[in-house]
Amino acid sequence: MPYISVMFVGVFAGLQLGKMGMEKERLWGAENPDFLPAQVRDELLFSGKVAPIPTYSWTPFVRDEDRNLSQHPWYQPHGDQQEEFFMTKIGQGQGFLITKEDVEKLGKDPSKLVRIPDDWGYGDKVYPASFDISHQLHCIHSLQRAIHQKPHNATHLLDVIDTQHTDHCLWSMYDYMRCHGSLDVMNLKWVEGVPKPVQDLTLQRQCIDVQAILDFQENHDFGHDARIRYMVATEDDYIHPVSPMRKKVRDANLARQRKLLKGKDWLTERKKRFDRAMEEWRETGSIPQTDANVIWTGPGSLHYWHDDEE
Repeated sequence: MPYISVMFVGVFAGLQLGKMGMEKERLWGAENPDFLPAQVRDELLFSGKVAPIPTYSWTPFVRDEDRNLSQHPWYQPHGDQQEEFFMTKIGQGQGFLITKEDVEKLGKDPSKLVRIPDDWGYGDKVYPASFDISHQLHCIHSLQRAIHQKPHNATHLLDVIDTQHTDHCLWSMYDYMRCHGSLDVMNLKWVEGVPKPVQDLTLQRQCIDVQAILDFQENHDFGHDARIRYMVATEDDYIHPVSPMRKKVRDANLARQRKLLKGKDWLTERKKRFDRAMEEWRETGSIPQTDANVIWTGPGSLHYWHDDEE
């Protein structure tokens, strides 16, 4: 648990900002801020909303070191409070739209990514996107659920967590740390009742105001648009191939989801919702809104929706 907590804190640490000019300015983990979508640079990076904040990350070994830490949802018994913390504080499921130029700056081929039609009313921002920090925190959430042995006889789509998902999250966190290579320095300390020195995981870091990132994502969130939430691939879309092993696991996941959907075919039900949204939009000219009781788990998730009434 202490090591996972350190991972959690580490997700926030290390952004070194400061407007020094496009040639010199660097983000931790990015060679050049030009990689960022223009709107992200303007509203977050250059506005100073995510400027470095000197802070300490307290070791979880001796909780008395920070009175507030013991009250953090992370340290409460695993249950609804932790679930609420992760689902409401990390921006999970939110996303925003970026332009073709933004995609190309990311070094990606726009023709191989999800794209919404030009006539949906979002101007030149037609490519769904989200912040990596949301994915990293989602992985922490998933690992925590797995550690606490969330039962696999799930009654909810969000409980469908398998070995492949856990391995994916472990790799994601490893790759993040390998890429960013923290230079934070730890010491040793004596702790009452412990006969040998223990690591002092209290670190002074340059962190950022993650809430500013989440606020940006919420303010530009497209999740209310049922056309985007229930999108399905067309004949013209590029379909990325998967390995036979991954396909086997993927099919097993979908089978489990179909079971939770009471026998309904996953893709068929999704297509029905998309068709209803498109019909409403064509008839009214207004953006069709998503159902209030639908759980949106992000543009990259297999389980795009769950409706308790059906």
